[in-house]
Order: sequence, then structure tokens, then C-alpha cells
Amino acid sequence: MRVTTAFNRIIAINGVVVSGVTFAPEGVVVRVRRRKRVHQCPCGFATATHYDRSTRRWRHLDLGAAKCFLEAAIRPIDCPKRRRVRTEDVPWARPGARHTSAFCSVVAWLAQRTDKTTITRLLRVSREAVASIVTDVVGDVLDESRFDGLLRIGVDEVSYRKGHRYLTVVADYDQQVRAMWAHEGKNADTRTEESH
Repeated sequence: MRVTTAFNRIIAINGVVVSGVTFAPEGVVVRVRRRKRVHQCPCGFATATHYDRSTRRWRHLDLGAAKCFLEAAIRPIDCPKRRRVRTEDVPWARPGARHTSAFCSVVAWLAQRTDKTTITRLLRVSREAVASIVTDVVGDVLDESRFDGLLRIGVDEVSYRKGHRYLTVVADYDQQVRAMWAHEGKNADTRTEESH
């Protein structure tokens, strides 16, 4: 079996073909390309025309002890809906992301169950990347209608770690199990952060 055939089965992303695999010092680099020749803007506009192309890498789920990266040529396209040039959308990652959707899902799942330090050590990723991924994933799944019917709120600071690390939590006062917002810190600046 060829290496590309094996990695097509391992990566298993619909509409994507593995065109090459490199075993580099930083990890396994899997070159992929889309089967479709149409380039799509994140807003949904599709076109066959593009400017030039550049190569970009996304961190993917590890392969055993080796880090794995997806590498692909991406093209800027002129989007008439947004009236500007934008980078085309790819099926394996969110627009502008440096990690694949599968990697982000694992980080988000772990963030619900453990602390940030454990995630950074387990997945070999920076704390900033974990925070950014969690913010993006939560932003994608939050429903803005959660504020409907909100009449009274409660604000409380919760200590979550030794050394006076606090989390400010805003909860629906009428439905005590419903947290509306949370942010690290406990001073007035933290409470006004939601409005920015």
C-alpha cells in the first residue's frame, strides 16, 4: 500500500486527497488538496478564478508520538459580497485558524474536563493557542437567544486555583444553574470586559 493511500484513510476528510507525506523533524507533514476546482469564500461565495497561491500549515491530531500537520495551497479570491480579497475556505479548518477542526474539537472537549496546563502538555500546544481555540469553539456554538427572558443576574467570584486565582461568573438569578458569562479575574475591569 502506498503512503498516500494509507494517509487518505487516516486523515479521512471528505473532498480532500493526500498528495504527499513528509517525515520532518517537527513531525509528519501531510500535503492535501481539494478535489473540487471551485474556490469558496468563508461567506459562501464560490468562484473558479483566483489570484495566486501560497502554502499554509494547520496543526492536526497527533499520530502517536509525532505531531501532524496538514499542508495545502490556498488562494486569495476576490469576494463581491464582502467587496475585498479574502482567503478561500478549507473544509478541515475554520476561517483564519491555524489548527484543524478535529484538533480544535479535542482541545474544546479537554477544556471542559481538565485545566489548561494539562492540555498544553498533552497536546504540545501553547496556552495562548488553547485559549484562542476555546474562544472560537464556544463562539461557534453559543446561541444568542440564551439572553431571551433574562431579567435578573447574579455576579460572583469563584476561586479555582491556589494563589488567589479567581473567575467572575454571571448567572441567571431566576434559573440558578444557568451561567451566562465567565471571565478570569475578580475586579471591576473584569466585569466591564463583557461590554467591550
